[in-house]
Amino acid sequence: KNGVAIAGATGSTYAIANTALTDAGNYAVTVSNICGSTNSSPATVTIAADPPVIIAQPLSQVVKENTNNVSFSVSVTGTAPLSYQWLYNGVAINGATAATYLIGTVATSHAGLYSVRISNPIATVTSSSATLTVQTLPKFGSPPQGQSVPFGNGFTLSVNMTGTAPLAYQWKKNGVAIA
Repeated sequence: KNGVAIAGATGSTYAIANTALTDAGNYAVTVSNICGSTNSSPATVTIAADPPVIIAQPLSQVVKENTNNVSFSVSVTGTAPLSYQWLYNGVAINGATAATYLIGTVATSHAGLYSVRISNPIATVTSSSATLTVQTLPKFGSPPQGQSVPFGNGFTLSVNMTGTAPLAYQWKKNGVAIA
């Protein structure tokens, strides 16, 4: 087992009646005769215990653009070793392999669905998806344009804005709010 001879294991079969977690490992056999010996390739034995079970799902969040240190986390029980892989819109995030995933500074491109796939030697489970909603400041698509208007004629100023709705507008003339 794991490259070490097992005392008394000298037959063509090897059996363990009641397994324990410590029985997991790589088993190989060396068979010999008067001509020499041959080694088998290892057979990996895993001991089925508890599959991963998610006890706390990642939670959806609404944050403002440029918020620092936004994280998603999951709590899991199950037989170790547990491995984690975070997903963004169903695609694996490179290097995101812990129970918590941290976004340093949130950009609008971070908005989407986050989930995590947890594995152990027994099974793999995937969490529910948590939504990250990123609210953005109002930004001008096109600002108001100056005009030259003949006396007595009317004029209209307009803007095209982007940002998280609802947007509220207050026009000002010479820095004073227009009622």
